[in-house]
Amino acid sequence: MITRRALLGIGSATALGLLVGCGEDGPRPLTTAESERLAVIRFNAYDEGTRALQLQLFGTPEPLRLTGWVDYRSSVAYAEIRTADGAEQLGLVHWDKAVKASRPAPVPDPVLPPPADGWQRSPLDHEQAVFDTALAMVLQLGMDRPDNPLLLAQSDARWLRSDRVGDVTVDVMTGPTPEGAPDQAGSRLRYWVDERGHLLRLEAVIGPTDLWSTFDFATAEDVAVPALG
Repeated sequence: MITRRALLGIGSATALGLLVGCGEDGPRPLTTAESERLAVIRFNAYDEGTRALQLQLFGTPEPLRLTGWVDYRSSVAYAEIRTADGAEQLGLVHWDKAVKASRPAPVPDPVLPPPADGWQRSPLDHEQAVFDTALAMVLQLGMDRPDNPLLLAQSDARWLRSDRVGDVTVDVMTGPTPEGAPDQAGSRLRYWVDERGHLLRLEAVIGPTDLWSTFDFATAEDVAVPALG
């Protein structure tokens, strides 16, 4: 099961030692301000409610692109699935923390509201399947309270570099090593956090691959993600 601590990082950032920030070399320990911003990314997502999601997923039999929305207050998400280049429509997926419902293509345009028929439900197997692990990770990025910034500052969480998502400047950071993980394992999660403590991007290595999947988040206005019926 993916825990809150595990989602905040796996290992040190040694494997990223060649990454260079804008005017500063990383990795290095988090400052107090950086710890405070990393600590509130889940709360800010919950406070915002619904966010737009685009996921470029590797580690599945073929790379995939998911485009949709996640409602962090209701813990439910909904997305269209395409091939990684976006050329071929594969279907829809609608999920919460326990169950996913999948519907193969063709799907309606627009995709909201969800079609009433053609769905197949199954338990969310986030301990085995790469696809399900990615879905579970999306929902675990929202929480109704902040993490503890003092514990983050005292952990092996690291600042890697400054970067940009579009025209927004961000800090790229890793979280603490989860309990039981080997030391110096190399980070498998990178958080791209803006100056207000909003997560704009998560990069993750999921499953038996060395490729980075990318979760991009943005504000979603006037979108209501339906409950999983």
